[in-house]
Amino acid sequence: GAWKPEIVAPSIWVAAPVLPGTDLEKEAVRLFVQRSAGDPSCEARIARLKLISPHYQHVDGTSFAAPLVASAAACLLEANGALSPAAVREILARTAASIPGVPVERQGAGALEAGRAVAAALEYRTHGRRFQERQPGRGPRFLYLHDHDARQVRVLGSWNGWRIEGSDMRQVEPGLWAFPVDRLPAGCYQYKFLLDERLWLADPRNPLKVPDQLGGFNSQLEI
Repeated sequence: GAWKPEIVAPSIWVAAPVLPGTDLEKEAVRLFVQRSAGDPSCEARIARLKLISPHYQHVDGTSFAAPLVASAAACLLEANGALSPAAVREILARTAASIPGVPVERQGAGALEAGRAVAAALEYRTHGRRFQERQPGRGPRFLYLHDHDARQVRVLGSWNGWRIEGSDMRQVEPGLWAFPVDRLPAGCYQYKFLLDERLWLADPRNPLKVPDQLGGFNSQLEI
């Protein structure tokens, strides 16, 4: 009577290492030597093997989706070792992202969102006052970050031209940082957290991301 699948994870065109010392690795090295020499005859074989480089290739199958979910579960337990197996399962399902246009029979709760899942695991460590979650992009009153190790958290955003002094997030209880956004004018903004003046972090609770032109991502907020 259990619903399957419960969640889904990437299983098509997943980048994976080529096993060292195998015939495939030897062929891959040879093919990329040919490519670097300008020999076009290797291209068809490279495409057929889905090679990215002599050491990586694209792979497919649930045998790759399953360890991605397992690794996310390991990250949840690293973030909060008190989680029970049932809690890990519940968090992975609750934070999954529904895939538009795909029947629930094929996706369950949706696609794995590891960042949101880890943020939810950290939230389980917060005691006392609980805050109602709101979907990003639907007018949240606060931005939240759960981090029990940070001593200072600031939020910098496009609403004030990314001014470097940013705005301090208030620690409303141990490990829970909050910043009110309801005072901002209606619009679409980008933002990032700065922890202890050294670590830049896109909002792990917010799946809406845009490239930051520096090789990473900013979180996106609509009010």
